[in-house]
Amino acid sequence: MNRRFVVAAASLAALSFNSAVFAESAEELIAKNLSARGGPEKLAAIHTLVFKGELRFPGDFKLAFTELRQRMSAGTCAVRIEATIQGLTLVQAYDGKGGWRINPFEGRKDADKMGADDARALADEASIDGALLSAQAMGSKVDYLGREDVDGTDSYELRVSQPDGDVFTYYLDPDTFLEIKILERRTIRGSEQ
Repeated sequence: MNRRFVVAAASLAALSFNSAVFAESAEELIAKNLSARGGPEKLAAIHTLVFKGELRFPGDFKLAFTELRQRMSAGTCAVRIEATIQGLTLVQAYDGKGGWRINPFEGRKDADKMGADDARALADEASIDGALLSAQAMGSKVDYLGREDVDGTDSYELRVSQPDGDVFTYYLDPDTFLEIKILERRTIRGSEQ
């Protein structure tokens, strides 16, 4: 009986040791995410990123969009987003310093300067690296929150808290370490969204 106790205790100790060895930290998960994207050199080599798409609705109604992100000097990024629907094009842009928009749906044909909250959200959108990989450079805090089920995948959950109070929650796939879901919580004009 004493021998069984020793074997059980040793097994329990080994399991505790193994779980401690395999426990992940925020830094380890960020490094694995960066590696899954090709590493720092390959990510830094991307200077321009373009997304194009089209949403089709019943009744021959469609929305076409283009998003252009570009790295600029001193670590800043710029973005321009165009969405065309029924012949009218909404434009939103951030140039590394401020944001502006042209919104023909509000009867405007000239560029309008964005408020600080809207420009800040667009500045986050401009980042090619994203909030997680640029967290250290931006002075953000990253916390590993454990594992979370996302549609049947036991993902890693990381919270990125930016100095301005905005929070991004990343869910990483346990096999690829790439994002499977990102939630954003930000305050715009005093209201949490």
